[in-house]
Parts: sequence; structure tokens; C-alpha cells
Amino acid sequence: MQQFKALLIKEWNTHRKSFLTPTWVLMTIYILGLVTFVYGSIRYGLPSIVQTMDAPENQEIALWILHYAATIFIAGISILTTLVLTEATLNHDYIKRCEIFHLSQPVSLKKILAAKAIFVSVGIFLQYLVLMLVNYLVMSVGMAILGFNSYSLGFNAVLYTIPYIITSMLMLIPTLWFFTCVFRKNSFIKMILFFVIFDVVGLILKISWGVKLYSLTGFWSRVVMTPFNLIIRRFAAVEVGVGNMNWDFYWTQENWIWLGLNIVLVVASYFIYKRRNIS
Repeated sequence: MQQFKALLIKEWNTHRKSFLTPTWVLMTIYILGLVTFVYGSIRYGLPSIVQTMDAPENQEIALWILHYAATIFIAGISILTTLVLTEATLNHDYIKRCEIFHLSQPVSLKKILAAKAIFVSVGIFLQYLVLMLVNYLVMSVGMAILGFNSYSLGFNAVLYTIPYIITSMLMLIPTLWFFTCVFRKNSFIKMILFFVIFDVVGLILKISWGVKLYSLTGFWSRVVMTPFNLIIRRFAAVEVGVGNMNWDFYWTQENWIWLGLNIVLVVASYFIYKRRNIS
């Protein structure tokens, strides 16, 4: 346990600036938003978005969307940070030419990789939960000052995002983890390039011989766009109330297949990382 704790501290000391990117982004938005709001309110009065929310039939929809969109933005930044950290944690020692030193320590490779994986995935997810709750409280208090009670609506909206960020991490990160173990530089670009080439080959086969292959980029785009498509599904009829904002999240057979494939990729990643040349 002491070794594992030391490994986590090592990852934190090495990558804490990148790890805290979602926090820096949110703090910057708060500062800029506060300065802009105060200056605009003093000079021009309350923003028009606040004035349009006075209509009762639009108020619940607007409040829910504001909370949901803000939380999805935080989730997106967190996922992007996870993608960046995945490549950085696995290949930082290679880039800095200190692989031999770190791997020669009396610590098993399984512990080293497990610490990296937990730091990247669980660490970022916990940071996301903290930022999500902080942002919910800030927005709810701000709305209350303006005369709008959004505590229950906002809590519903922020909870709605949790299954989607968990799904995104489970579906996307193990695949990138595998490519990062295979390629020591620009693994994300090479992974995307592989997906594109695979889909182009599939398109050629479909046009030429009618053979239909599975679309890798199509699956990734479905995972990424699901939270945004939810807004369209929810508010297309413009008949939304607190009572019918229950979760409709579910995993498809495709998600379960990808989860099984990602488990295989994670196991394969360990053996690839173990056998690659040390420099």
C-alpha cells in the first residue's frame, strides 16, 4: 500500500498542472463571467437571457438547460484532460529519458500501471464530481439571487450527466490506453488515423462489393454526441416539467461489446508495455 501511495504521489507531482486543467478552466470562466456580469449589469442592466426567463412556461426549460449545459461542458473538459493525461502518464518517462530509472525500482509493473490508470481515470472523475457540485451551487445561488429557484432542477440536470461521463471513460480511455502502449508518440493522432483508415476501407468495400464493416468513428461519435442529442430528445416537444425529467439512460448491446473488447485491450496493453524496449 505504501508503494502504491508513493506511485500516486509521483504521478501527482509530475502531472498535477495538466490534471487540474478542468479546475483552471472553470476558475477562469468564473472570473471572466463575474467581471463581465458586474460590468454589464451596472452599465446596461440585467442580461436579456434573465429577462426572457420571466415567462413561467420557459423558466423550467431554461434553468434545466443552463445547469445541464454547464455540467456537460465540465464533463467535456474532464474527458479531454483524461485523454491527454493517458498519453502523458504512460509515455512521460520515455520522453524524459528516465524509463530505466523508474522501471528499475523494486515495484511491480502491475502496480505502476494500476497507479497510472487510477490517477488518470478515478482521479479525473473525482475532480469532475467536485467541480460539478461546486458549479451547481454557484449557479443555483446566482439564480436564487436573481429570483429563480433552480436547486431541484439543477440537481436533476447535473446528476443526469454522471452516467454519460462514466460511459465515455469506459468506452474511450481503454482504447487510447492500448494505442498509447503501442505508440510512444502521438498515440491519439495515430489512433484517430487508424479509425479513419478503417472506415475508409469499409466504405470502399461497401461501394465495390456491398460488404458492410463496423464503423469505429461512428461509435465514438455516438458516445460523444449522446449528451447533446439528449437535449434535442427532451425538448423537441417543449413539454417539459420536473416530473418527467427522469433518467432514460441505458446501455445498448454495442456498449457491452465494446466494454468486453476494452477489457481485452487493457490486458493486451499490459503485455505490450511490459515487452517494449526501455530507453
